[in-house]
This record gives sequence, structure tokens and C-alpha cells, in this order.
Amino acid sequence: MILIDSIANGVNIVLNKSTLFEVHVYFQAEALSDLTRS
Repeated sequence: MILIDSIANGVNIVLNKSTLFEVHVYFQAEALSDLTRS
């Protein structure tokens, strides 16, 4: 049971990191398009 919990925890951490990364890339792309527009 502890093993399953730790695996689920690891998966959650990876998902959270990838989501944060995607948000970061998205905001960078938005800022870049703002710069090229002006």
C-alpha cells in the first residue's frame, strides 16, 4: 500500500511540474506575440 501511495505521489508531482511548465511556456509565447505585435 505504501508503494502505491508513493507511486501516485510521484505521478502527481510530475503532472504538477509539467502543468507549471506548460503555463510558463504559454505565458512566454503570449509575451513574445505581444512584443512582435507592437
